[in-house]
Amino acid sequence: MANVKTKNRWDFRVEPDTNDLVRKAADLSESSLTAFVLKAAMIEAERIVADRTRFVLDASDWRAFTEVLDRPVQRKPALTKLLAEPSVFE
Repeated sequence: MANVKTKNRWDFRVEPDTNDLVRKAADLSESSLTAFVLKAAMIEAERIVADRTRFVLDASDWRAFTEVLDRPVQRKPALTKLLAEPSVFE
């Protein structure tokens, strides 16, 4: 990362045990602390974003999914009764 101009800087505190553990992991993976933390943060960020924004199915599962969506609405009296009851949050 030589000659890279930093546009943003993160500055945060961590507990001593967390600091020791992450620094040890960075050393064991032969990475700088910055590189190790950024890689771990990026992996988790990509996982969360993909989980919240992507819906991936193979062709047969996609057909089954769309078939269910295309079915006519079925009335469910028990569900209608449940939704008519006051919410425990009100």
